[in-house]
Amino acid sequence: MPTIDQETEVHFGRKFHGYSLRQSANFLPVDQITNIDVYTDNFDDDVEDDSDEDKESGADTLDPSIQLTGDIVRDDPSMIDRVETETDTDCPDARLPARITWNLNDSLQQSPLYRARRNALEVYNPVAKRWRPLLSELMGLLIRGGSIQIVEANFGNIQSSTGRLIGDDARNAKGLQDWIEMYRRGMNMLGRDPSFVEHAASILDSVGYVDVSRTIHRWHIGAWQADRDITLKEQTFDLVVQSLEGLGLWLACGVQRMSRDDFDDLLRRAVADLRRPDVQAYIEWNVIIARRPPEGYTRRAPFEDKASVGKGDDDIRHRFMKPISPVVAFKERPF
Repeated sequence: MPTIDQETEVHFGRKFHGYSLRQSANFLPVDQITNIDVYTDNFDDDVEDDSDEDKESGADTLDPSIQLTGDIVRDDPSMIDRVETETDTDCPDARLPARITWNLNDSLQQSPLYRARRNALEVYNPVAKRWRPLLSELMGLLIRGGSIQIVEANFGNIQSSTGRLIGDDARNAKGLQDWIEMYRRGMNMLGRDPSFVEHAASILDSVGYVDVSRTIHRWHIGAWQADRDITLKEQTFDLVVQSLEGLGLWLACGVQRMSRDDFDDLLRRAVADLRRPDVQAYIEWNVIIARRPPEGYTRRAPFEDKASVGKGDDDIRHRFMKPISPVVAFKERPF
């Protein structure tokens, strides 16, 4: 997939996009960013792929890039990821290319595209660290009644159905506990909220969005065979392991100055814990949707921040489109 620049930097034996590191936009090594087929293959049976059709909806979607911080995508109604070309954000004319990258860490109002695209987008999927001001600005980009949707796996809050990630019990999954703590600490050191999804709905409500909802889907990982919300293939487990390495490498070694040997040992212990049947680890996917108020909208009830729980494979089948990374996924339009 093309990026805003072709500059790469080698750190700790892996290549990173220099732009992403400078902007604190994404920390996944380049080889992991581009190697996502295994992950999307797990959804092939559940997703209707109409990529051979030549229908154009005429609707605009602002959607995050796995490498960077945000882009505008003109796409089909089902939101299947089919990005074509990419241009720089400082293009002099007002044409809307197939894809335009924005640096969402800066105010959108600094870009001429903000003025050009106001009230034009139907759907927006954000990934950035300055959430409250960003979400407020983005409302101006949405059409009346347009939707914002955030879909994120909460790697900073991996959990255990048996309580093996709480407290200091000798039976605990100490390696996985240490990885989670390292991840949270690194995010906090960069001024990023590792648990944003847990209070995103309240932020959306506070800046003026309506019809805010949050649904949690649990992905069971590892060796345990209880009833699963989604049956993860072994290949997907391997990619979750890759995510622990890719997401943690820069935060541990680049931010917290951990040695690569120490990080490799941390990763080895965390992966061993994921495979323990008595740990019963799972990751929560949060699906958050809200709308810009339509014309004449009247709030019928006070906002209440509560989450519903997904109902397994059938629920996922109707809600998710093909994910583009271990931490970002598409969702069908809610209208």
